[in-house]
Amino acid sequence: MSDSGGIQEELPTLKKYLILLREKTEREETIKLGYSFICGSSRKKILKKFKFLVNKNKNTNNFKRNPFGDGKSSRRIYNFIKNKF
Repeated sequence: MSDSGGIQEELPTLKKYLILLREKTEREETIKLGYSFICGSSRKKILKKFKFLVNKNKNTNNFKRNPFGDGKSSRRIYNFIKNKF
């Protein structure tokens, strides 16, 4: 559980779900892919989603796609600079 927008970008890499303690997000990608769930400050919504996630299949194969990239950009930048200079 978090209200951090940035952590949403890490979810696919970490293969974790997030209960988002906000009313809206600028990172709709994780909502659409089912990695994070907006619950705001509603105790009822938070508990309902928490129970759902605890009982959800622990299979991390649900994280097939990272909409924010593959995490290899620094390696690509390094190789580009190394090869150019």
